Amino acid sequence: MGRLHNLQRLGMFDNTLQGYIPDELCQLENLFDLDLGRNQLSGSVPSCLGNLTAFKLLSLRSNLLNSTIPSTLWGLSDILQLDLSSNSLIGPLSGAVGNLKVATDIDVSYNQLSGSVPSSIGSLVSLVNLSLAHNNLEGPIPSSFVTCLSLVLLDLSQNNLSGVIPKSLEALSYLKYLNLSFNILQGEIPTGGPFKNFSAESFVSNRGLRGASHFQVPPCKRKTSIAILKYVIPGILSAMLLATSMIWLLMLRRKKNVKAAANSIFTPQDF
Repeated sequence: MGRLHNLQRLGMFDNTLQGYIPDELCQLENLFDLDLGRNQLSGSVPSCLGNLTAFKLLSLRSNLLNSTIPSTLWGLSDILQLDLSSNSLIGPLSGAVGNLKVATDIDVSYNQLSGSVPSSIGSLVSLVNLSLAHNNLEGPIPSSFVTCLSLVLLDLSQNNLSGVIPKSLEALSYLKYLNLSFNILQGEIPTGGPFKNFSAESFVSNRGLRGASHFQVPPCKRKTSIAILKYVIPGILSAMLLATSMIWLLMLRRKKNVKAAANSIFTPQDF
């Protein structure tokens, strides 16, 4: 197979192929579409696949691959679609993912990836679909997502993401599908932009979230704070008024005492 130097497309998906992905595939320098998805391939993702710079589409989805994602794959600067979902890939999602400048679809869901979500994803301005669901990712949702203005689908569900939902995501006007469920997010759910069209399913099982009633989460504590201030402010004003009155009375009494003392000094019998 390695001698098929003019081969541009190779599709072997939906079979029962087993064993390793052969390094001989890396000799196909004109290959731009490789789909080995939905087989029983095991072992590691060959790092030499990163040498096939003509790649536009690479799909290894739904196999038994159990390595880290080779750093060489992040050098495929012309790739449009990368699908590594439904394997057992481990390790972090490298910040070098930001090198895939023209990518429209990235799916690494249903693996065992760990670490944080790289903020460099914000440089993927052509990205339409991004799924990082069902991994072990943690930390905050990067606010840099706001620059992915073409984003239609964003699935970060079933991870350990924490912190707040960036309000800046309201600027993603093309976002139609958002899934942040089953994380440990907290704070207020934004309501502007595309969030007006999302349902409770997008945020289920995040105990710390607060927001509008249609999200089926507890309400924000803003009203409670206002109610407290309603009673605190009048109390403070009353205390200030009382203190001012006491000071005025003390000054008035002191003035009277000074006047009485002056009268006792200059009585007629002293002349």
